[in-house]
Amino acid sequence: LHHGADLAIERHHTDGGGVSDHVFALCHLLGFRFAPRIPNIGNRRLHLFGDMKPGSTVAPLMAQPIDERLISEHWDDVIRLATSIRTGVTSASLMLERLGSYPRANGLALALREMGRVERTLFTLDWIELPEERRRATRELNKGEAQNALKRAIFFHRTGRIRDHGLQA
Repeated sequence: LHHGADLAIERHHTDGGGVSDHVFALCHLLGFRFAPRIPNIGNRRLHLFGDMKPGSTVAPLMAQPIDERLISEHWDDVIRLATSIRTGVTSASLMLERLGSYPRANGLALALREMGRVERTLFTLDWIELPEERRRATRELNKGEAQNALKRAIFFHRTGRIRDHGLQA
């Protein structure tokens, strides 16, 4: 979050790497929508709340329901984590690394996973239903790749520093 990210942008586009339920949850908590290009989206499962019944066309895509109890039991920890990241006390990348390495019994990690499943399910349904979402993600990712290619073309050799030892007039 504190590496120059602009939260005024409502979506954060990224290519397939780093797609996890924890990332979906933290992005939502920090006020923007994680919009990745998910590899093998057809193999992803969707999650509903326990009292919801899927329609016949969506039922084959369903996995276990969202555990609302986990979210409510660890809500204070979730808010504390989001506040720590937002205020710069800790970095999002460090916390995501730690959450990914925690044992499966860690309540905060499990609660964030459940929240991320909600966000990922909503995103996946939008991705399937709205072709403009797919086009927008491709446009944004192509723009980022073009910027990176330009930076590589301009900054070369001495770790990005252009040095001119010529005489100045």
